[in-house]
Amino acid sequence: MSAYLMPLNPRETPDSKMATKSKILIADPLSESGLTPLQDPKFQIDIKTGLSEAQLCDIIGEYSALVVRSETKVTAKVLSCAKNLKIVGRAGVGVDNIDVNAATKLGIMVVNSPDGNVVAAAELTLALILAAARNVGRAAEGMKAKKWERKKLVGIQVQGKVLGIVGFGKVGQHVARGAVGMGMKVIATDPYASATIAARLNVKLATLQEVLQTADFLTLHTPLLASTKNMINEKQLAAMKPGHSIINVARGGLIDEDALLKSLESGHTRAAALDVFPQEPPFKSSSSVALLSHPNVVSTPHLGASTSEAQHAVAVDVTEQIRDVLLNQLPRSAVNAPTINSSDLEKITPYTQLIEKMGLLYTAHFKHQPPSYELIFSGSIASVPTAPLFAALINGLTKSISARGTTVNVVNAKLVAKERGIVVHEKKVSEDTTYSSLVTVKGTNGDIIQGFCSEGSFPQIVRIGDFETNFVPQGTVVIARNFDRPGMIGVVGRILGGEGLNIKNMSVAARKFGQGGKEGDALMILSVDGGKVREGALREIESTNGMLGAQVVSFDSPPEAAISAKL
Repeated sequence: MSAYLMPLNPRETPDSKMATKSKILIADPLSESGLTPLQDPKFQIDIKTGLSEAQLCDIIGEYSALVVRSETKVTAKVLSCAKNLKIVGRAGVGVDNIDVNAATKLGIMVVNSPDGNVVAAAELTLALILAAARNVGRAAEGMKAKKWERKKLVGIQVQGKVLGIVGFGKVGQHVARGAVGMGMKVIATDPYASATIAARLNVKLATLQEVLQTADFLTLHTPLLASTKNMINEKQLAAMKPGHSIINVARGGLIDEDALLKSLESGHTRAAALDVFPQEPPFKSSSSVALLSHPNVVSTPHLGASTSEAQHAVAVDVTEQIRDVLLNQLPRSAVNAPTINSSDLEKITPYTQLIEKMGLLYTAHFKHQPPSYELIFSGSIASVPTAPLFAALINGLTKSISARGTTVNVVNAKLVAKERGIVVHEKKVSEDTTYSSLVTVKGTNGDIIQGFCSEGSFPQIVRIGDFETNFVPQGTVVIARNFDRPGMIGVVGRILGGEGLNIKNMSVAARKFGQGGKEGDALMILSVDGGKVREGALREIESTNGMLGAQVVSFDSPPEAAISAKL
């Protein structure tokens, strides 16, 4: 079964409503063929590379999508200026140049291309292993200087040597295949490594310490995180056997450059091959410059993904995902959103719309926020993933108090709930109900709203508090609490008509649940159009003999603001 990601909705802004085309900013060089998926009349592509943070901040508010490689830094400041941004696409694997936490808080999806440059990165790693073993860099420089140094540049064979791999993901696995093919013994460490895949590739899994103590060649394939920064430092280098070589085609910053330089100068590290550096270009860093100048270091200018095939593959992968998200479809991968099986998507879509409106109705009708809520799924809806449904509830509960231009979605729902102090306990009840699927939102004080969706129809609310009802939560709804007796509907109709408001639908909900309230009281629910319901009209309704209260609930929201499978 294929796994997809639930797409997010954009943040609602006046500009986004008026836009006729989705504007896409390409901020780093991409292959021309990689832009083919974006050749659509619905899109406007702007290619502006080499932008500073200030320059990017000045223009990013115009764009719905941003595509970068490793050069452009998508900082929290840039993201805060991106009022219309729905998605950031990284044409490559690593996203350390993107502030993913800031994007998540703002509800901006971040997607990458985890597979497009796997072969290219692995092949460069293998090339650098051989270059380090056979002194290829020094030999090439000597020949250009007309030096014939055969005896001085005697190398070592890799056959029979131990290759230690730190990070046994797709690149690490591909390197292992090549290394085994060259007759090397391979040992790897990765807390998430598959023992089955390792056994199939003839790779031994071990701890980092065992890898360091065993490896003749060490290659790194991990992301740069707080936990991996300088993971190879003076202590780790000292634990390695004398005469080892280190190769890094992953991320600059994984190796403590000062410690590596010291180990090279002492001869404990025989050679190093580096494609990446903490600062790129590395020529302003004294540590990097010292390493680049060392005779036993071979270096390349971040060429891991620099093959024509890889450049095309990652560009197409990311631009296809950008296209899909902007056209209300699903991306293949994202780094800050939960996954959902495609088979569940059709079932979830109407319920995300329903639950958002239930949350909005809850805060509007009961006029308070309890300490916590129960979100109960009964019937067939209990079998699907609930992350988008949780997000829909948080969006509904917070919509009336959220800052303008902010929308909750599957990317930032948990963060918003935590910041607002909203606790939601989810419960699934698989047995049948009166409805094939029923959703209940219940506060800790007992206030309750229920709704369901039937195939081919709009979402419907079937219970508000102690009252059984059945209405579609759309547009503007007047809810009047009254005694259920003759003449009440006429009185309310006259008042609303006098305001120039047309009643589209009307229903009366009788008390069915609970023990409180007055005998015979009911809820009159009227959907109206034709204008805004004035406060004065509500007061007139409330002052009518037999009325117990009245309120207006607006369910109006532009399609792009709904938490659903649509953008």
